[in-house]
Amino acid sequence: KQKPMIRRKIMNPFILVKSELQQHLFGSGYPSLPTMTLDEFYEQEMKRMVEQQERERNAPKPVEPEDPDEETEESLAKARAWDDWKDTHKRGEGNRYNRS
Repeated sequence: KQKPMIRRKIMNPFILVKSELQQHLFGSGYPSLPTMTLDEFYEQEMKRMVEQQERERNAPKPVEPEDPDEETEESLAKARAWDDWKDTHKRGEGNRYNRS
């Protein structure tokens, strides 16, 4: 059950100044004035959250990646081929740039 939303009177920001001329000259005295009320912000956030929940609900389930440590036929064949190569080639017996 949702609680009814209470609409509050929109309050405009006001600035205390000594004179109307000072207010006109210096402006608001703040870098920026609020661009929306708290109620507008709340409504915007609620819409965004509802949209995000719908996207998450409708999104496809992520496929779990394969375990890299799991042995497969390919990985076993590659390991055996490497082991055979190491048996026939001694350490340091590689291309020595045509030096004896």
